[in-house]
Amino acid sequence: MQRQEMSSIQTELDDAPRTLKLRNKIGYMVGDVGNNFLFDMGQLYLLKYFTDQLGLNSAVAGTIFLVAKVWDAFMDISVGTWIDNRTNIGKRGKFRPFMLWAAIPLALLLIANFTMPDFSVTGKLVWAYVAY
Repeated sequence: MQRQEMSSIQTELDDAPRTLKLRNKIGYMVGDVGNNFLFDMGQLYLLKYFTDQLGLNSAVAGTIFLVAKVWDAFMDISVGTWIDNRTNIGKRGKFRPFMLWAAIPLALLLIANFTMPDFSVTGKLVWAYVAY
């Protein structure tokens, strides 16, 4: 009888949600703040590049960022849901293959963002929308 009680208690403990300690939360937070700081600095430089090098109007360049952020809000939810609902998970896990393979197109798009094509202003605007 005692063994069954211990087994049911252990099952309840296994089903209980795990919580992170404050130290771990702060560690994740600091890493995320650093990542976002560098990302935002890169975006500020890209805005300067769009206005000073490509010759786009600052309002138009800012609109590129606005449209991209709204698009990103919906795409993050869509792609995240798609990845979470996957049933065919390989030996590398659920998310790692996407992280590994996404690095290649992201690197190419980063290069495209800072490449100045010899287009008209309208062509440069289209280039900026597509590349960003």
